[in-house]
Amino acid sequence: MKFPLIQTKLRIPVVKDDFISRAKLTKKMKRITEYPLTIIHSGAGLGKSTALALFMRDETIPGCWYSLSIMDDDILPFLTYIIHSIRQVNKEFGMELSVYIATMDRYIR
Repeated sequence: MKFPLIQTKLRIPVVKDDFISRAKLTKKMKRITEYPLTIIHSGAGLGKSTALALFMRDETIPGCWYSLSIMDDDILPFLTYIIHSIRQVNKEFGMELSVYIATMDRYIR
């Protein structure tokens, strides 16, 4: 089964020049490269995406991006987005899983 992908969910947001620098947060984010996965969780509108996108830009850190929303509660589209996000950095990632997902009937559990 194919899922339509919203490409903007897979793009690192563009940071405007009028941002608030957060030195404490930036200091914590310097350790991001020590871990294979970073999840940032906080309330809406508190600057998570901006802070991370700014940090990635300033530190020239390559990364995969997937902006989750409340609508991302189905496992097959979720996995499809994760695979496509990682493929922006590693083209071969998730090939077997993608083939398997394409053969699944998402309504039979």
